[in-house]
Amino acid sequence: MSIWLGAATSALALLAFFGIENFEQLKQALGEDSAPGRQQQTVNTGDCLHNWMIGKGTWAAKKPVVVACGTEGAAVQVSRVSDTAGDCPTDGARHHFSYTSDEGENVVLCLTRRFEVGQCFLALPDGGAQLMSWVECGGGVPAPYSHTYIVTGLYAAPARHTPGECDRSRNDSTRYSSWFIDDKSALVCAVVYDD
Repeated sequence: MSIWLGAATSALALLAFFGIENFEQLKQALGEDSAPGRQQQTVNTGDCLHNWMIGKGTWAAKKPVVVACGTEGAAVQVSRVSDTAGDCPTDGARHHFSYTSDEGENVVLCLTRRFEVGQCFLALPDGGAQLMSWVECGGGVPAPYSHTYIVTGLYAAPARHTPGECDRSRNDSTRYSSWFIDDKSALVCAVVYDD
């Protein structure tokens, strides 16, 4: 027991030497943060962000917040880091996010939306949708949107779009909407969210 106590005392003395007085300071020194994500200026290809659109052209956060890709709230993944929005593909579930770095440089992140069953996103009156959005199911809907969709399934995209691809059971009579995403490699199925 005295050996462990001596080792612990030595470790605490070493940490104090470096100005670390508690566990939170130790986590910061190791580059960890107690928050679920870390707001930062350096973002890399493959990082996931705790960010999504909450309205027409409006993002939930003004700066990128990097989170582990397996955590709740990892709504988008960075497919490329650039300085020009024209470098980013834009289709239903791919878009760009721009911010200014600490050095004053414009940084453009090419993003791909990460969907999960049960997430809601904004829908237009004509049946279109803002696939980069993520909103609370049953929450308020900002203009010009009229309602929300809820994701019911995610599938590898078939070669051709045919009826029944979103069905969850045999003889399913549910009216689904669907979109090809990620360069037509995946299919997102959804229904209108109804409280």
